[in-house]
Amino acid sequence: MIETRYEKIGDVAAVTMANPPANTFTMELGDGLEGAVRRAVSEEARALVLQADGPLFCGGADVHIFAGTTAGQAREMFAEGFQLINTLEDAPFPVIAAVHGMCFAAGLELALAGDLIIAAEGAQFAQVAVSPQGLSGLKATRRRGAGRKDCPDRREPSHIGVRCSPARCCRHGTGVLGCTLRTIGSSPGSTRDHGPRG
Repeated sequence: MIETRYEKIGDVAAVTMANPPANTFTMELGDGLEGAVRRAVSEEARALVLQADGPLFCGGADVHIFAGTTAGQAREMFAEGFQLINTLEDAPFPVIAAVHGMCFAAGLELALAGDLIIAAEGAQFAQVAVSPQGLSGLKATRRRGAGRKDCPDRREPSHIGVRCSPARCCRHGTGVLGCTLRTIGSSPGSTRDHGPRG
């Protein structure tokens, strides 16, 4: 059962994605996320935390959503995805992605659309559909890298199908796309920020 759960804890909206077993992204999940952000805005939340049930944050898009679609229908689906990214990026409060386990493709797009990524120890990030220009399926990774002097050379191929830890993401470009990554260790107080240099 696909659901997006919304809970208001004080001034913070907690939004939980649940689409077992891999928390894959579907249009239904996207609609739920966009509705949750709009609800948080209407309730004057001061921050939003995006998290997920289960052993991983998001295993990417559910490829079954493209079965039997025409090119025009697929374009419409991507346009809806762009709208979700816009909604997250334009939220009037900080959006924090609490990432654990795997964060792939569409999941990475969602995380990067926020302002801060809190990554559990052992979290893995990957974009499996990236062009040599560093552009991915949606536009969060492209927008995050635009105009940043500390981004890697965009003429070089991005990490296609390579899983990265938070620290490696930052060394090789994914983590310097405008988001700060904070790693939460297993021992109390063991946190480390990975973010844009300087």
